[in-house]
Amino acid sequence: MLGATALTSAVPAFAQGAGEGATLGEVVVTARRTSENVQSIPVTVQAINGEGLQKYAVTQFTEVTKLAPGLQLSFASGSRGSNAEVTLRGVRWSSASGSVAIPIYINEVAVDPNFALLSLYDVGQLEILRGPQGTARGAPSISGAITVTPRAVNLSEFGGYASALVGNHDHTNFQGALNIPIITDKLGIRVAGLAEDSQGNRVHSLNNRLPPHVGAKSARVTVYYEPTDNLSVNLSYQYLRNINQTYDHVAGTGSPGFTTPAGATPGQTTRVLPPNYNGPPISTEDYLAVNDLRSDLKSRADIWMLNAKWDVAGHTLQYIGGFQQTKFSGPNSQDPGNNLIGYDPAQGITATGKELTTQELRLSSIPGGHMLDYVVGGYLYHNKSETDLYTTSSYLPGAFGAPGLTQSPYASPAAADRYRLPQFVVIPTTQMTSSVYASATLHLPWDTELTGGIRKIHDHRASNSIIIIGPGLGVTAAGAGGVCTGAAVSQVYGAGYCDRILVQQLAPLQFPSDQTRTPTIYNVSLSHKFTPDLLGYVTVGSSYRTPGTNIGVFVASETIRFPRPERSTSYEAGLKTTWLENRVRLNADIFQINYSGQLAQFPGTNYRNVTTGATAQTSPAFYQNADSRVRGFEAEVAFEPVRNLNLAGNAAYAKITSKGGLVPCNNPSVPLTATNEVNFCTQPSGVTLNTSPKFTATFNGEYVVPMDKFNGYARFNVAYRGKNPNYGFLASVPAYTLVDLFAGVRDASGTWEIGAYVKNAFNKKVELTRTVITSNLLPASGTTAAQFGQSGYFWVSATIPREIGVQLRYAFGSH
Repeated sequence: MLGATALTSAVPAFAQGAGEGATLGEVVVTARRTSENVQSIPVTVQAINGEGLQKYAVTQFTEVTKLAPGLQLSFASGSRGSNAEVTLRGVRWSSASGSVAIPIYINEVAVDPNFALLSLYDVGQLEILRGPQGTARGAPSISGAITVTPRAVNLSEFGGYASALVGNHDHTNFQGALNIPIITDKLGIRVAGLAEDSQGNRVHSLNNRLPPHVGAKSARVTVYYEPTDNLSVNLSYQYLRNINQTYDHVAGTGSPGFTTPAGATPGQTTRVLPPNYNGPPISTEDYLAVNDLRSDLKSRADIWMLNAKWDVAGHTLQYIGGFQQTKFSGPNSQDPGNNLIGYDPAQGITATGKELTTQELRLSSIPGGHMLDYVVGGYLYHNKSETDLYTTSSYLPGAFGAPGLTQSPYASPAAADRYRLPQFVVIPTTQMTSSVYASATLHLPWDTELTGGIRKIHDHRASNSIIIIGPGLGVTAAGAGGVCTGAAVSQVYGAGYCDRILVQQLAPLQFPSDQTRTPTIYNVSLSHKFTPDLLGYVTVGSSYRTPGTNIGVFVASETIRFPRPERSTSYEAGLKTTWLENRVRLNADIFQINYSGQLAQFPGTNYRNVTTGATAQTSPAFYQNADSRVRGFEAEVAFEPVRNLNLAGNAAYAKITSKGGLVPCNNPSVPLTATNEVNFCTQPSGVTLNTSPKFTATFNGEYVVPMDKFNGYARFNVAYRGKNPNYGFLASVPAYTLVDLFAGVRDASGTWEIGAYVKNAFNKKVELTRTVITSNLLPASGTTAAQFGQSGYFWVSATIPREIGVQLRYAFGSH
């Protein structure tokens, strides 16, 4: 099978034949945790095998998006490895929003998406499951889940492969695997590895000659033991090291010029800054930054996965366990708008440590001729994490010139580092979720199947935000005779100036939260085979999600820092068909999801900072509840119009609309106070809440030219993205199309392949997001007058420019 597929798949599966042309092949999936023909189950699922990923040069997990309409995988700008974002059926999830809405499983073990999205190699099959998954797998999920099954250990044949991809923008990807049977048909080992480097978002800085760099190195060792036909143990260890050295992509006119308001910093002279002192006008298509420094974010992950299975007395007893340790740390630029010339505080140092443990024990009947199949089990999820954030909340007199001296954006690092008010935030969080579940499938006469499942959850989450401020050292003028009473002579400015503690160490502020909830979720589906080639089904399911902590929003209100849980109910109906003696496949579904308290983003919302009393703005990581409804459809057609030409077209549509209610807003007529830290306004019913395109589609195919000893091929993939309302951001995104092209030759038996590719062939440079750069360069007095005014730039993100490269692959034995 060249590339397994199902609903909305971009890589059609065709049965092998002479010259590689034949009918559509059977697609086997494990969406219901047993091997089944995708056309026979009431689940909307897409499957792409490892060869399908290699065909379309998918070397990064985030690139799966171009093969799957309706799915979006990315990282928040500048945070690769720490803030993953996943969108499916219109619903967007990020690390900041709470527990995972669209879980990712490797070998059936739930893993942190921040880890999962960093590498993709040696894949046996990747499946995208759409719709409620809460009673089938460990974590509750309403819009879907993603499962990754690495290539299995072959117990009887030695083999392996090596592949290389080299493209422009310094992109290289090397990966390979080696399979070794140790005891034939009993014990074997498989070792796989990856090394990838690139320029990431391709954004270069006007003020730093170092190029951007993103690198990942990973290895996985899998040991498989099958002492008897009914007992097996699969143990895997995987490690990952990732580095992200990138710049903030910006666009805008540059500074309009600025004059310090009188009294903005007592005792200091007026600062006058000319227009564009911080940089020239920049467009999104320039792929430029004005940072002085690159980020230097490093992450490390280690994960153990165990899957043990015992078939006994017509049942399967299975244990699935995982343990993951993740560390993420490094400085981020704190001056993305280049307000300070020649100096970047590069604080914002984040250190996040996480330990994630999952355990599942399940007992299921072995399918095969029974009227009733069932499964019962228990699941435990324990997530411990701590985020440490060191930042500079404001600068004190002396940071940019001593009192009476000319103030300048050309900062002295010694002065700026010494005369600032530090702020240290520690956020320890523990989530312990346990659940028991049961599901049964009744095989009725007339090719009808009824499945129902229920899960009882006990969810406990404890978190605290500990904020430590000060002490802050500043500069004052010396007294008569140059005497510094109660202070020392300034180490930066010398005689006539005094280093003095202007802000004392404040008592730590703590904002604890401890919440326990016990929801129950369910899933029911009914399917009927009208003919051997036509299946219809309907599904109803519910879900529940724990909110996260709004990191970086310093307010006293617990309901603002910790939104209420998200609850949802999904309704779906679908058809699966094959025509013309299995030469055409057409699948489609429609769905609706009703959300109570959907966790939605509200960036750029003004709030009262409890630590300073000043007005600040929320980042895109600020979430609050909004009642909403999602309606959409998905469709796939795969066919072979002529021998050796395989084509597939796929589409997905999802529109999120508000049901009305109170949401965060900016209302200048209502002042922010200690008792009104964020303003809330009534959101009209019907407002579109999409943060991704409502309509997306792909069309792709392959034409094979059979030759004597090898085959030539040409492939294409066209990904269309409709207009994106981009709710919560500054601008909508127009519709655009990306085209990838591939051509090469390969051995008829699949031993070797040489090919060339062009990604984004027409070099479409499309702005995807735009947000305000909020300067943190505020005076310590807590007033809202900034030290440098607005930078004139916006944070933006964009499509990756055109990439041209070559692929090489050699395989032997069992591959």
